[in-house]
Amino acid sequence: MASVAFPASLKEIGGHAFEDCVALTEVDLSKTALQEISSETGLKKVTLPASLKKIGSQAFLGTHLEEVVFSAELQEIDDEAFRGVVELPSVTLSNNM
Repeated sequence: MASVAFPASLKEIGGHAFEDCVALTEVDLSKTALQEISSETGLKKVTLPASLKKIGSQAFLGTHLEEVVFSAELQEIDDEAFRGVVELPSVTLSNNM
């Protein structure tokens, strides 16, 4: 499985939900409430929910992200949220940050 999208009815994704899913490269969380994405996944692209206001500590630890789509509502990114993410070429933030 290389990609996955979740329905609007999903309100939370628990810790380590994608741990060791190295073939998973794309996750669409645009209609969910993000809690955490575990480290050591093959994730390259993540679309975050429009309502997301905060990204927690180590949310994307050690992932292979190349693209993240941030919402205009995002206000806070905790320390080490992208620790070990070395392939992300650039980040564009909204004026709310």
